[in-house]
Amino acid sequence: MSSFPHDIRQGSSTMDGVSGQPYEQSRPAFVNTNTGAHAAYEHANTSPESANEVTAELPPVTVPVREHANAGAAVSANSTNGHANGTNEHTNSGREQHEQALSRAERLAVLFGLKADPRLEARGMVAHRVRGLTWCYERREQREARAARVRREHELRMKARALAARVESMKTALAPLLHVEPHEVDLRVPVTFDEITDADPDEDETGDAADRARRARTVTLALPDHFNHGAKEQVSGLVHDRLGGGQWVSTWHMDHHPHYVEFRRKVAKPKPPTRVEWALSDHMYKIYVGQTGTRPVYVETETETPHWGVSAGTGGGKTTTLLLPAVHWRGHGGLLDIIDLKQESYESSIQGESGYRVHTDVIAAVRAMAEFLVSSKAVTIAKEQGYPTEQIPPRVLIIDEFGSFVSAVENWWKYGLGQKGKPPVFAWFHMILMQGRTKNHRVVVGTHDFSSATFGGTSVRDLIGTKILVGHISGPKWVTAFGYEQKKLNIAAQTPGRSAIGIAGVGVEEMQLAHITDEEARAVSSDFTPAPEWFDNNEMAPWISEEAIEMADREASVRPFLPGGEYVTYDDPDPTSYASTGAPVQVEQASTGLHVVRDAAAEQGAQLVGLRESLDKGLLPQLLREAQYRNPDDSRDELTRKALGVLRKGSKTDDAFPAPQRNRGSEKLYLVRELWTWEENRPTRMNFDDSDQSDTDSGPQASGE
Repeated sequence: MSSFPHDIRQGSSTMDGVSGQPYEQSRPAFVNTNTGAHAAYEHANTSPESANEVTAELPPVTVPVREHANAGAAVSANSTNGHANGTNEHTNSGREQHEQALSRAERLAVLFGLKADPRLEARGMVAHRVRGLTWCYERREQREARAARVRREHELRMKARALAARVESMKTALAPLLHVEPHEVDLRVPVTFDEITDADPDEDETGDAADRARRARTVTLALPDHFNHGAKEQVSGLVHDRLGGGQWVSTWHMDHHPHYVEFRRKVAKPKPPTRVEWALSDHMYKIYVGQTGTRPVYVETETETPHWGVSAGTGGGKTTTLLLPAVHWRGHGGLLDIIDLKQESYESSIQGESGYRVHTDVIAAVRAMAEFLVSSKAVTIAKEQGYPTEQIPPRVLIIDEFGSFVSAVENWWKYGLGQKGKPPVFAWFHMILMQGRTKNHRVVVGTHDFSSATFGGTSVRDLIGTKILVGHISGPKWVTAFGYEQKKLNIAAQTPGRSAIGIAGVGVEEMQLAHITDEEARAVSSDFTPAPEWFDNNEMAPWISEEAIEMADREASVRPFLPGGEYVTYDDPDPTSYASTGAPVQVEQASTGLHVVRDAAAEQGAQLVGLRESLDKGLLPQLLREAQYRNPDDSRDELTRKALGVLRKGSKTDDAFPAPQRNRGSEKLYLVRELWTWEENRPTRMNFDDSDQSDTDSGPQASGE
């Protein structure tokens, strides 16, 4: 014989009603061990050649899931052949490697089907006697899964019986309202209508899986053509009361035939926990930021839009949230440049630790952004010139209080340096967002809002792929972040750390931010591998070559803003950039220093201008910026007109408004620095209401200003 005979009884090829698999795949096979025992003894008494031939065709015993062989007989037959021949090396080595030792009595008991094979049981198989000398072997997890399916079938059958009685009672009660006989009422109640799990979809989710899940809990009632619409409330109330279990939504389909109504229970997904502890993600490009009601949340930074932003009000937790990407990237060898014009946000957490450079005034911030841009530009050139890629770590630029940074740069550019037009910093920012991912340079911003005015346009703002809103979220704030197409979530804003996270192409969810304390951030950061010396010494990246600087300067006019450039040097040592020593970094000295900026500001502040002139010259940028924020589609002339209305209102009604210094004909002239002071401290009632916006340039008052 070339193989052992097996008497395997399998089911037919019909589908299993529980698992959806053919019976031969979902049910265990049955092995008549006694038949195998006779075959084993028959082969054991054959010639050595025959025994060796059989053994060569039988591999060591392996029983995969759902496969049951006459393993006991096969192994014992091989063992008998080996002893009979004394030379069957393959059989003996296979037995020693794959089988545990059995006594002669145990082998005989297994051969004759008197007991189960302990070797298969040791491999996780469960044996049970079917009949006579026939044993069934199957994986333990397979047997438990089948038992669970059987229990589930039984539960559904019992539930269906109980539900049938309830449905008949509901039909009897609905019949008078529908003006039909009880047996004519077509009411369909799925047996799983009251089963809601965490995996159930929200009301606004789409897709085949979501539709199937909804149908499994949707109750349908057919309506006769003569149905009285005035009975809708009674029908809904009756069905809701009889079904019970929370709130139900009724959807009436009366615009086409046949008419029917659907009843679906509202699904309330689990809320996020009230506190989530921070943990460092194992994946460099997946940053752990918090937890929804059902799963952890990671910010993916290998997407087309890897940059992200955090929006919150003053004291709302922007800085604490920005620690999450800072510590994560540092833990994976990243280098962090942090712009913090508040000057004290990171003093108690990561400032002074290796790998973090914190820039606390506008000149240091602009210089850092210029170096960051050139660093990203230089990566490609460095690789082409053979610079070791493993020595180019990921770099991240974090800008805390992005709106304040924008205002500071504009004021420094116009009033400090006396330059016209827009500062190139905003073009740099746009270029970094577009090109940074491929160079392993990324950006994270903290801001009060995601308005297009703050970011300089929707094209720039849309490059922020992940947006997190922390705390209370107003309607306009939601729209500027996620758009009108995303339904606004009512998050538990009173819970510290509760937020909404929107990921481009995914959607918006309520989330509890992971919390990391300042002490924990410093302790963890101190254990990380130290950053390269050039970074902690506040030097430019070593892969930045003169060729890279020339290329970046041609594209972005960046050279005057690099360390040592004419626009970003100080006349006096200034503690503006903090590296790993925790002490101020002394920057280069130059004759064109900070005193030039201060002199220019003093000279401009001493000018006398009319109200319209102050706006035309751009001397009051905050008013114009607020006008643009409220009216993003207006022209510059229209924005100037509305800002002029606020100035006129202030001159008439606000006692703190500066007095005119003198007249130029009929025009009143004001001191620029006094207008700056009023603009900075302008009362909240001096806003852009309808009365301000309706002012025109006609009349004596307009001509006098």
